[in-house]
Amino acid sequence: MIEFWWRRLPLGLCCVAAIPCILLADSQPGSPSVWLGLAMIMIGAAISPFGRRVSRTYWSLLLVGCLFGGLHQRRIDQTFGHPLLAWLEEPEGAKGRQVEVWADEIRSEVTPTGRVRSLLQVREIREAYGEQKVWGRGYRVRAQLPEGHPPLRSASCRLAGVLRAPPSALNSGEFDARTFALREGVLGDLGVTHVRQVEWDSWSLIRLLREGANQCRFTIQKRLGVGLEKDPEALSVIRAMVLGSDEDTDPRIEDAFRRSGTLHVFAVSGLHVALISIILQALLRPFCLRRVHLVVLVVPLVFAYAYVTGWRPSAARAALMVAVVLSSTLVMRRANLLNNLGGSALVLLAADTHQLFQAGFQLSFGVLLAIALFAAPLMERCKPWTELDAFIPPALASIGQRTGTIIRRHVAGLFTVSAAAWMGSLPLMWFHFHTITPAALVANCLLIPLAFVCLGVACTSLAVSVLPFSGWIQILLNNVCAATASLMIDSASAFAAIPGASFNVPPMTESRETPAVELRWFALRYGAEAGLLRMNGRDWMLDCGDADSFASVVYPALRQSGVNRLQGVFLSHADSRHIGGLEPLVQTARVSTLYHSVHEPWRFDSGASKMRRALERLPLESPKWPARRALVMGDVVALGEGLRPSRLTVLYPGIRDANGLADDRGLVARLELGGLRVLWAADAGFITENALVDRREDLRCDVLICGAHEGDVHGSWAFLAAAAPSVVVATGSDEDPALALPRSVERYSSESKARLLVLPRCGEVRIWLDEPGADHFSVSTYEGDETIRVPLQRPPQALKSTP
Repeated sequence: MIEFWWRRLPLGLCCVAAIPCILLADSQPGSPSVWLGLAMIMIGAAISPFGRRVSRTYWSLLLVGCLFGGLHQRRIDQTFGHPLLAWLEEPEGAKGRQVEVWADEIRSEVTPTGRVRSLLQVREIREAYGEQKVWGRGYRVRAQLPEGHPPLRSASCRLAGVLRAPPSALNSGEFDARTFALREGVLGDLGVTHVRQVEWDSWSLIRLLREGANQCRFTIQKRLGVGLEKDPEALSVIRAMVLGSDEDTDPRIEDAFRRSGTLHVFAVSGLHVALISIILQALLRPFCLRRVHLVVLVVPLVFAYAYVTGWRPSAARAALMVAVVLSSTLVMRRANLLNNLGGSALVLLAADTHQLFQAGFQLSFGVLLAIALFAAPLMERCKPWTELDAFIPPALASIGQRTGTIIRRHVAGLFTVSAAAWMGSLPLMWFHFHTITPAALVANCLLIPLAFVCLGVACTSLAVSVLPFSGWIQILLNNVCAATASLMIDSASAFAAIPGASFNVPPMTESRETPAVELRWFALRYGAEAGLLRMNGRDWMLDCGDADSFASVVYPALRQSGVNRLQGVFLSHADSRHIGGLEPLVQTARVSTLYHSVHEPWRFDSGASKMRRALERLPLESPKWPARRALVMGDVVALGEGLRPSRLTVLYPGIRDANGLADDRGLVARLELGGLRVLWAADAGFITENALVDRREDLRCDVLICGAHEGDVHGSWAFLAAAAPSVVVATGSDEDPALALPRSVERYSSESKARLLVLPRCGEVRIWLDEPGADHFSVSTYEGDETIRVPLQRPPQALKSTP
């Protein structure tokens, strides 16, 4: 049997043999010499008398697997096992190491703050002080240049600065930047303080190619915008589809494509490269070129397009696949999609075995594999609908019947390919992104043809723009392209608005039982705060962080938890680090009610403030914006049913607490969760804490969650003594003095034996109550391995006897 498949799919079988060995090498780190020894044993066994009885195919596949396993083990030693990484991750290097770096720039980009971030190929790194340790070449670092410094433009440079290890994830569901960077060969992040030397090579091929690509991008952007000055929305979509330039695109448009499962249509991806290759062949066909000449022209143009669009991994993979498919016809082989997929995967894995662990690599090959396996059988089942009636001879069929058959075949082809691609992406989307988009089944059938038309018209417009006296033709084509892009936007928005078009699901590997009460407090940087409360099948948010932390931490956590609906969001105060992510939160999850302080929005806040926009402007712009409710001292919000007590009681502010600073008029609330008492103090400072103590509010709690007041002292001893928590979750930063942990909190924790958890240092904090009536609750952190069981201060029996 294997001999049969070896003759049909040799490259596919080699790929199947290589993948398990790469996974084994990744899960069981060792030495590359082990795999080399196995390869030598395979060769010796193959030439032995016993080995000759076994088919050569088996020995060949085993040898391929051993070679790729050894190659991956060597790559692991060059990244995860590199001594420089171990030096950076030592406790003494937590704040970074002062180094000097000699390197060559690979590529650069400008961040939203205007600073240049460069990827460097290192030639040498030398410790600036101390033992003067030296590390040689063979790896990369990411460097952020000083403010105002221009890009290095592929120069050789000497830089001085602070080198840190890639940051690890601090929250469950958060993107693991450390693992991703190491698999990319990046061993550290360099904060450049001084650029000591820059040498440009005027004839550097890389620099010339990059400047040529940038010039092409600028020219294409300019020509695609001719005649579309009054339609910036459609123009931004066209530029995103053709060039991948999504800087000017409205986030709501991108979100519509994402929720309809058609984001691959919106941004440059492998689909676009494949469509561009088809369009190029169609444009060159009138010249009656031979197949060899056609392939020689199309393949370099496809690679050039992938490079001009930024050489994204998906575009590079697709360009290689196109080259393999088109080149297979030149060697007199019949194109076989499975074999071509295997060959492309082998080439990419030989270049970098770490690509196997990238979600994009898995999606690209998984979707194409599903199309190769399932599209034809699904089309076969559609034959009764797509073919003419068996009793009607084709020669006697009318024009309407023949036209209907052609239309039905194309519709069935689109649907079967879309269904096969959706089936292939479903487990990967579930595993990596915890999202399922049923709307993509139908949405792709409409949007992919529209994308083909849009790209085809755009390519024709660019080709026509070269000709003299073609201005009006170019304007006409650009407007047709804009009309198609507008139709795509409307279609994606319509599909995204369908109930159930996209929803989050918990991880397929989730095995733990759902506790009665669960509170997750996320570890966010720069003083941002957000928490997720889950109980009785209801989900609540306590603040939502700023826009960046919501996109990188909170939203992935909601996806991982399978949260699709929120009963309410409590907004503590008008601080963008606490409520900056509200607008994207409402767009991605169905929120019933927004709860806020009675003093918000503040009467002196501008119309552009986050709180005023959320409470006054957006309800008028969006009919689906959630209702709002103002809270004042004494108000009670029921959090669930079946678990008593389960309520949130507002302790602050009162009607007269209209203080000028937002931190001094923010919400302070006591959460009673089936015997577990949590005091949420947000960024309360001395004014708020003193008012709560003077009013003799019942502050007793099991868990105290407090932020950092930047303009005043906080964490007073009287406040902590009145709360008497068993666990304190506090914000504290070693880098920003304004967010430093107060010494009073550390002193209280030491004297009262209360457990102190400092964010973001300890990682996400998870607090849960296993079942109603329990006499203890549990606490764990993302960075820690142990689970702490803490007795409740007021067990349920005591609560029942309380009047």
